[in-house]
Amino acid sequence: MSLKSVEGVPVAEDDKYNRGNRLYVVFLQRKVGAPHVYEGEVWASNETLALYYAKEQFARRGRCSSIWLVPHENISESNEEWAAAYGRDGNKRWRHASFFTAGRDSTPDLASRLIKELEGQS
Repeated sequence: MSLKSVEGVPVAEDDKYNRGNRLYVVFLQRKVGAPHVYEGEVWASNETLALYYAKEQFARRGRCSSIWLVPHENISESNEEWAAAYGRDGNKRWRHASFFTAGRDSTPDLASRLIKELEGQS
């Protein structure tokens, strides 16, 4: 099946069953309070049908407390330059539990360790 773009929206063009339908991404929440997790995609002509298809395809047999539908064109992704801007170089030891000492009130000690650690990086 090939896709064409109509006003930036992916639309199926050569499948006789999906002609003119939009692609929706489905996220399910299995239990109340749990995160919504990507489950798959459905093609539908409108949001009401997309919700119906998502229920039938992904939530019929399993437990489901909530469904999110997101039109495919509303999802964006980051690239490596964007991720690099947030410093994923591993030099932030203070973010890990191994940096902290357990079992004592060491707030002043912790602050001085953090300052020394940051000065040592520069």
